[in-house]
Amino acid sequence: MKKALLVSCLLTVSTFIGCGSGTGSSSQGETAPTLRSLALSPANPVMLLQVAPAAPATQQITAMGHYSDKSAKDLSTQAS
Repeated sequence: MKKALLVSCLLTVSTFIGCGSGTGSSSQGETAPTLRSLALSPANPVMLLQVAPAAPATQQITAMGHYSDKSAKDLSTQAS
């Protein structure tokens, strides 16, 4: 179940990252930085189960993208 959640997050983030101008270039002819790696934390999320009929328990997972120009961007809000 944990792996399925992580794979789902990775696919969602990859889909959003792949959306863009499609050319890989800015309007001034410069090449846009490309995503080199994606780090999810916590690395080993814990799935919590609730017995009571309350709202399901959730755990925040952070997705951080690392780019070819050595920059990093928090991509958490782009994944669901």
